Amino acid sequence: MEQLVGTVNRRSNNYGKDSIEVDGVWFSNKFKPYPDGVIEGATVRVEFKPSPYKSKFWDKIEVVGASTGPAVVAGSPTPKATAMKPEIFPVPYNSTSSSIVRQNALTNAVKFVSLSDGEHTVEEVLDVAVQFEAYTSGKIDKELMAGMTDDMSVA
Repeated sequence: MEQLVGTVNRRSNNYGKDSIEVDGVWFSNKFKPYPDGVIEGATVRVEFKPSPYKSKFWDKIEVVGASTGPAVVAGSPTPKATAMKPEIFPVPYNSTSSSIVRQNALTNAVKFVSLSDGEHTVEEVLDVAVQFEAYTSGKIDKELMAGMTDDMSVA
């Protein structure tokens, strides 16, 4: 049995197993709930069996130093931290997602145009990219929906 005393850096709930990272080492145990106080910033003593895997299965965890971080309820899923905002469709023109969509559209337009015979101008490639962007960003859907609304108001 090995032991590690360190600080809980973060928690995760991937693949249905609650895991914690203590000083760069991941620990999990699908069958045991964490004791009270095992939260980010807490100092813990972890007993575990040696393992060749990146994540180790803990046998015993003891809190040896408190944290001022948020409490974690045993058995509750850990919310995943994300830097992304909720997705909006169609993609707004001034969003980061719009830039990504445009880059992908341009890359795929170059691939698409290169499959055809002959030489092509930059303008031809950009025309195809604009069509790809309109489809993947949802602009076409928005225009179709606006057209349908206009048709309904005429009746």
